[in-house]
This record gives sequence, C-alpha cells and structure tokens, in this order.
Amino acid sequence: MREPRLYEIARFSRELGSLLRLGYPVLEAVELLQDQVSFSLEPAVQRLREGDTLTRSLQPLAPFDGLYLRLLEAAETGEILPEGLERASEVLEMVAERKAKIFMGLLYPALLVTLTTILALLLCGGLGQFMKNMFETMHVQVPAATRVFFQLSDAAFHPLGLLLYLVPSAALWYFALGKGPVVRWRYKVPLFGDWLRREEAALYLHTLSQLTAVGTPLTQATRLAAQVLSPALRETLQRVPHNLEKGDTLGQALSKPNLLPETTLWALERKEKMGQLELKPLARLVDRDLEISLGTGLIIFEPLALLLLATFMGFLVASVFLPIYRLIGNLG
Repeated sequence: MREPRLYEIARFSRELGSLLRLGYPVLEAVELLQDQVSFSLEPAVQRLREGDTLTRSLQPLAPFDGLYLRLLEAAETGEILPEGLERASEVLEMVAERKAKIFMGLLYPALLVTLTTILALLLCGGLGQFMKNMFETMHVQVPAATRVFFQLSDAAFHPLGLLLYLVPSAALWYFALGKGPVVRWRYKVPLFGDWLRREEAALYLHTLSQLTAVGTPLTQATRLAAQVLSPALRETLQRVPHNLEKGDTLGQALSKPNLLPETTLWALERKEKMGQLELKPLARLVDRDLEISLGTGLIIFEPLALLLLATFMGFLVASVFLPIYRLIGNLG
C-alpha cells in the first residue's frame, strides 16, 4: 500500500472534522470515509474499535515523523478535535502548496533548457546535415558561423557530442528533483539559491508557529518543523533543538544555521527580549521579503533567458542565410 500524499491526508482531516461537527462519533465518521479516500483506513478503524485514541489510530498515516500526530494529539487533549483536524488540514495544505511552489520554481529553468535543447537537436541534427550535404555538393565556401553550426550538427550524431546537449538539461532536472548529495549546492546559486532558502525559511516558520500555537514545547516544535524542509536544510537545523536545551534563545539557535534573513532574526530577537514570541508575524515578514526577492529574480532571469534564446536563434539564422546569400551572389 502506497504512502498517502499530503493533500490526501489534508482532505481526509477536513472531511473528518466536518463529520465530527455534525455530531458523528469518531469511529463512525472514520468508517464513513473509508470509501472516500485512496488509502486504507482499515488499521485505523481496527484500533478505534479496540479503544485507541484517534491520534494513535492514525499513526501509520503520519507525515514528517509526527507533525500531523502532534497537532491531533493537542486537539484531543484540549477536547477540540474538529478544530484540531481543521488546523492539521491547513498545515498540511500549506506545506503541500509551498512544496509544489518550490518544485515548480525549480522546474521552470529545467523545462526551458530542455525545450531549447530539443529545438537545438532538431535544427542542428536535421537541418544542419541537409545544409552541409547541399553546400559540399555545390562547393560553396561557408562562413565561420556556418562551420560551427555544422560541427554542432555532427556532434548531435556522436555519443560524446550528444552529451554536450544533454548534460545541462540532466543537471537541471537533477537539481529540480532534489536527489543526491550534490543538491545542497543549489542553495549557493546566485539569486536562485537565495529564493529557495527563503521559501523554505517561510515554510519552517509557518509550521513552527502552528506547532507552538497548540502548546508544543519549543524544542520539540523545532524538531518537528524541520521535517518539512529538504534534507539538505534539515541537516543544518539538527543543532537547533540541542542549542535550545543548552539555554540559547530561539533567535540565537536559528542564527547559526543561517536560514533566516537578518531582518527576521533581528525581529525575532527583539520579540524574545520583550517576552512576545509570536512566530506568525515573523513568517509573514519572510513572505514579504520573499516577494521582493522573487520579483527581483524574475526581472533579471526572464530577460536573460530571452536574450540567450534570441542569441541562439540569431546564430542559427546567420548560419543558414549567410551561405545562401553567398551562393546567390556567386550565381549572380
């Protein structure tokens, strides 16, 4: 049985909370939802029949090593299970939405480079060979740009030359899918890495604020909130709970992994000195900072991408038409 996705658990939690608000007992509500979800609820139903709490019954469904279960446990302890289920649903939807946003941001350059590579292969591989044979037959002296075009065309039919086309696309897809130890270097790419780090910082703070709002101890909350991040950033936050246990403030503990922007750290330290540790406004501060940096990145990236594509197309046009004009001139 496959592991349920975040949005599936979020939808299940929201529907379960609605049924509980209508007055259904927990066991009956879960049984009603068995046929409405794409994952098995039979283990949960069995545990509920044996007298277990909803939190313990749903343990096999828990994402992020207990984040979901901690929200449910707090709701059951406070006897506000319908509200707790809705809160858990909102948290999972927020995590799923932000992760999808990060993935799409990573996917955009990978798709752009892949489409450009396919276009280059089709033009260089097909048109290049046709033109090469034609001009060689007619003994036309071609310019330097056309000779480079012919070399790219020959490379498209050679295994080593083909790597020239495929390596950039493969590298970007590797980074986009987030696999392997080298992926941690994507956070060091100018502009792009900064945007990615701030997206995950906002996700971390939003999750942390939800956990502390339901009474989760700060040390445990930082441990659980780190589970929503990518493995590379999760490793950098491993020391945060330990530093809190040693007596560091949250601002001091989070300054060492260098995850949060400096303005957010200043605001966090100021609030801690005033005894007002409210994390939701800080998460919104990161969101606003993120919107500014994202706008700056798009202003730079999109014209640069268009310029590179225009340069490539201009090179192809020059490679094709310059020898044709020369041929026409010779015939004249």
